[in-house]
Amino acid sequence: MKMLISILYILFVLAACNIIESTGLTKDSYTGGEAREKIRDAAFNGDGIYYEKKYGGYSGLVFSKSVQNALMVSVLLDLDDSKYYNKDKVNDCVSDIEKFSYLNRLDSVGTLTLSENCRNFKEIGFFPK
Repeated sequence: MKMLISILYILFVLAACNIIESTGLTKDSYTGGEAREKIRDAAFNGDGIYYEKKYGGYSGLVFSKSVQNALMVSVLLDLDDSKYYNKDKVNDCVSDIEKFSYLNRLDSVGTLTLSENCRNFKEIGFFPK
């Protein structure tokens, strides 16, 4: 009997995870992994343009600095891969990284540190506490 209850409990937990995804409750949010990937990609692309302008041409140094900063941004982000985050806040952070890089003002690590849109990500709770 205990075995049956434990199997039913495991199946219920797995079904509950899929219910949240299938109900559309997550359409205005990204998982932590998706948000991290979007911000990391924006950091890599923005730093490529920032360092290309700064060093006067695309070279191996530009590529290595872009990769280095994108990895640092990925590590510095305080996002949990299993939580959900507001899509607008993530998109605002991506926009800030791109804008400051294109205007040749800050690289991605500087933008991540200074921009309010790239700090204090609040996770979305689907169930009341």
